[in-house]
Amino acid sequence: MDVACNSKMTLRSTIIILTVVSFLTSCDLKSADTYLKESRAVGEQGDYKSAIVLLDRAILKDPRLKEAYIQRGFCYENIKQDEKAINDYKTLLSFDPKNTTAFYYIGLCKYRQNKFQEAIENYDKALITKGVSNQSDTSSVQIVLDLNKNGILADQAAFDVASYEIYYERGLAYYSTQQIERAFYDFQNCINQKYQLGESNYMIGLCWLTANKKNKACDAFRRAAFYGDSLSTTQIQEVCK
Repeated sequence: MDVACNSKMTLRSTIIILTVVSFLTSCDLKSADTYLKESRAVGEQGDYKSAIVLLDRAILKDPRLKEAYIQRGFCYENIKQDEKAINDYKTLLSFDPKNTTAFYYIGLCKYRQNKFQEAIENYDKALITKGVSNQSDTSSVQIVLDLNKNGILADQAAFDVASYEIYYERGLAYYSTQQIERAFYDFQNCINQKYQLGESNYMIGLCWLTANKKNKACDAFRRAAFYGDSLSTTQIQEVCK
């Protein structure tokens, strides 16, 4: 009798909770987009925890609101909860499997966790969504689709990441795993696209140093210093005497 009684009480409690949640939701007249906009304003002020609460409500209203998952993941990253951020990006990928931004941000999280190979795998997936089919080809720069956020593909572009950003971060991960040739290729891609010219040339210099090519390393460090990279100045003073 006690078991039956407890079961009935549990069922009644569940029904009451669901009824209350349903009632509160029905009384909430704000739309998912409204919560999304409010979260942006709060997040811009650096109040990421409050932004997360607003994004929770946006997702409750619309469980397939892509930007809400990206924004909430970004907020989690800023309060150093990378696993929760990764969960949000993976949830987004469950119904939008070609989302470049989600793969890219997972890569950033994995890199911070020192899981460099997993970071590389996610950067690879991000590039695949942009049309890069052969990740092992280091012989040439491949054609990549970077969407125009102000053009006719603006909706998709909201979730795009420029290829040079992905190459740069993947290059750092390759360098951290001593895959020097591949790191070199990625930083050279960045230079070809005129991205982070100081930092990219600096990393090229480190790659040449690892390969015991001091003269080429120094040339890269000097180019990096020309573009304002402060770390290169130190290398020039210590290595290029």
